Amino acid sequence: MHDRFAKRIEDGLERSSGGSKRAKKPVDRSTLERQIGRLLGGNERAAGRYRIQIVYDPTRAGGLKLQKALQFDWNEWARESEDVMCCAPT
Repeated sequence: MHDRFAKRIEDGLERSSGGSKRAKKPVDRSTLERQIGRLLGGNERAAGRYRIQIVYDPTRAGGLKLQKALQFDWNEWARESEDVMCCAPT
């Protein structure tokens, strides 16, 4: 289940990153932050897996770049929580 939410986040981040790569004009940082916030809020189950930063990149016309880091301890937590959820007594 967590993998499905993580895939949605990955796809959304790729779209956001691609948009800032192809931008012809400077990208509004607050707009990009809101997009990422909506993406993570809509996929809360996997949001903790990611540390996302928006950094200034002078080599891009948009001026911004997304940096993503995975929290590997989150994967362990997700496995354990899925085991508990699927095997919990009813």
